[in-house]
Amino acid sequence: NLNVNPLPDSAFENIKLVNCDDVRQEAKAIALIIRKNLEIPEKTTALVTMDRNLSRRVISELAKWGISADDSAGQPLNLSPIGIYLRLILNYVAEKTQTAMMALLKHPFTACGESYAEFNQKVRHLELTWRRGKELSDEQKDLLKNFEERLYPLAEIYENSEADVKKLFCAHIKVAESLADTDLKSGDKIIWRQDAGKTAGDFVMSFMEKCNNLENIQTIDYEGFFNTLLSEYNVRSRYGMHPRVKILGPIEARLTQYDTVIIGEANEGCWPQMPRADMWMSRPMKKDFGLPQPERAVGVAAADFAHLLNAPEVYVTRAKKVDGAPSNKSRWWLRFETVLAANFNSQADKYDFIYEQPFSVWARNLDSCAEPRACAAPAPCPPVEHRPRILSATNVDNLRRDPYTIYAKYILDLYPLDDLDKEDSASDYGSFIHEVLQKFNDLHNRDYPEKEKAEAELLKIAEEKLKDKHIKDETAALWRERILQQLKWIVETEIRYREDIDLVHNEIKGQIKLNAPAGDFTITAKADRLDETKDGYVNIIDYKTGKSASVRAVVAGNAPQLPIEGIIAEAGGFADVLPQMVKSFQYWDFKTVKTTSEEQSRKAMEVTVKNLAELLADFDNPETPYIANPVRGLGSDYAHLSRFLEWSVKEDVVEEEDENE
Repeated sequence: NLNVNPLPDSAFENIKLVNCDDVRQEAKAIALIIRKNLEIPEKTTALVTMDRNLSRRVISELAKWGISADDSAGQPLNLSPIGIYLRLILNYVAEKTQTAMMALLKHPFTACGESYAEFNQKVRHLELTWRRGKELSDEQKDLLKNFEERLYPLAEIYENSEADVKKLFCAHIKVAESLADTDLKSGDKIIWRQDAGKTAGDFVMSFMEKCNNLENIQTIDYEGFFNTLLSEYNVRSRYGMHPRVKILGPIEARLTQYDTVIIGEANEGCWPQMPRADMWMSRPMKKDFGLPQPERAVGVAAADFAHLLNAPEVYVTRAKKVDGAPSNKSRWWLRFETVLAANFNSQADKYDFIYEQPFSVWARNLDSCAEPRACAAPAPCPPVEHRPRILSATNVDNLRRDPYTIYAKYILDLYPLDDLDKEDSASDYGSFIHEVLQKFNDLHNRDYPEKEKAEAELLKIAEEKLKDKHIKDETAALWRERILQQLKWIVETEIRYREDIDLVHNEIKGQIKLNAPAGDFTITAKADRLDETKDGYVNIIDYKTGKSASVRAVVAGNAPQLPIEGIIAEAGGFADVLPQMVKSFQYWDFKTVKTTSEEQSRKAMEVTVKNLAELLADFDNPETPYIANPVRGLGSDYAHLSRFLEWSVKEDVVEEEDENE
C-alpha cells in the first residue's frame, strides 16, 4: 500500500535519525542539539529516554556550557553527596584500610570539628606521610585519634557480628553528624541542607518509623542493606534548572509538548524494554488472574514512541555500541526505515536528508584537534648550576640509561609515592633479607659459627624481623619457605667463603670526588658488603633476590654500581676501611655466585672511570638534554611524567638487548 499511496516528503521533514558510534558520542550529539536550540529564543527541548545512564551523560555534557538540565527522574540518593558520605563511613568501618579512611577524610562534609581549610591541609600532609613511608607526627596522631573517637559509637557496634538495626542506624547517623562538625557549626546543620540533604532527612525519618519492626542484622550485611534503601530515594532539584530543557521518561512526556523532542537510545532493550520473567507468577498464572501480560508494556511503549514522533521537530538517536558491545536498532527505527524505503521506492539517495545530520560528526570531533601531530619526547636542558653535583652509584646508572629520571628527581624534586595500603612487594622482600643478613654479619663479622648454629640464629633473626615489621600473616607464610631455602644457601656459601676473609663490613657508606668541567662531582655508594681478605685485598658483594648482572656486563661497564664501589674502596672513600686493591666483584643471588677475577675487576674499573669522565662531561654541557629513554621508560617511575604513551608507540619500540647476558 505504501508503494501505491506514497506519503508526501513533508511527512518526514520533522524527523531526523542520528546514528552514533557509542553512548558517549550519542550523549555529546544530544547535548549539541540542545545547545543549538537554546540559541533560539523561547524554543523548548525535551530528551525522552528510559536509559538513566544516557541521561546522566547528557547532564554532564550540558554542564560544560553551564546548562543545568532538569531530570524528572532525579538523582539516586545513594549517588548524591550526602549518600556517598554515609556510604563512605560504613565502608571505612567495615574495611579499616588507609584507602577507605582517606576517601572519608577527603569528603567535603568531613571536618572533625576544625575549619575546612586547616583540616584539608592536615589530611593532605597525612596522606603524603603515609605514601612516603615516614613516621606520623604528633599532630597527625592527634588527628587520627580525634577521627577514631568520633567514629567510635559505630565502630564499637561493628565489633559484634550481629546488632539491632535501629541501634546501628542511630549510631551511623550520629557518627555522620559528628564527623561533619566544624569549628563554627555542628554537623546536623550542615549535612541535612539543600535538596539532597532534605531528601536524606526524609529517608532517615521514614526509616526510623519502620526500624521497630525489624529484627537484628548481621553487621557485615548492613552496608549493602543501607545502600539498597538509599537507592530507592531520588533527589529532585527544585531551583536553578534551565526552564527550556527537560529530561523526561515516556510517561511524563505524554501530557507535555515541546518544540523539539529527542528520543534517546532507540535500541532494542531500551525502546522497547524487554519483558522480564516474573519470579512469582508464570504467564499462565497471570492470565488466570486477569493480570496484563508482559508484552502489554511493549504496546504501551509503541504508543508513546508514535506520540513523540508527532512533535514539531524530532531527533531519534542511537548508539551502535553500548558498553563496548554491538547493539541492535529498535524495532521502530527499523520500521521507520522500511516506511522510508517503500515511500521512496528503495532509492536511498532520495531520503538521505533524514540521516544527513552534522551532530554525530560534531560530537565525534568535539574534543579532537584540527591537525593531530605527534608529541616530541621531552628533552629538558636546565642550566648547569641547577644540575645535581652529587649522585649515588645507582643514580649514575640511571643518568646513563634514562637521564629524565635524574631530571625529575633532582631538578624538579619529584619523588615516587607509595600506594596507600601498600602490599609487600619483591623489593620489600629483598630489603627484608638484607636487614636479616646485616644484623647477623654485624654479630659475626670475623668468625663464622657452625652450620647448625648459624642457620638457627639466622632463622631467629628473620622471625623477629617479621614480627617487628608487622608483616601480614599470609605474606609471612609465603615468605617463610623462601627464607628457609635462601638462608640455608647463604650458610653453606659463607662457610666456604669465610676461610679467606678477615673482616666483614655491612651496609657501609662511602664517596669519592671526581673532577668535571663544571667543578667537583661527588659520587656516593652504599655497599651491601665490603670484605677485607686475609691477603690484603677487598671483595665487594651485592645481594640480589631478583635478577643480577652478568660478569660480562660488569666488565663492559654496563653495570657500573660495583665498579664504582671498587673505585671508592681503592681511593679510601669508605669509612673505617683503608685504601685496598679490589680482588673481585660478586653477586650473590641465593642460587649461584657470579664473581669477577682480579683481572676482570681491574678492567671493569678502568672502563667505568673512562665512562664516568665522558658522562660527567656530557652533562656539564648546558646543551645536553635529559632525554627520556623509551624502553627504560616502560618500567620507570617517571614514565607518566614524561608523557611516554603520548610520544611513543609501544609496538614500534625496539626491545632493548639484554646487556646482562
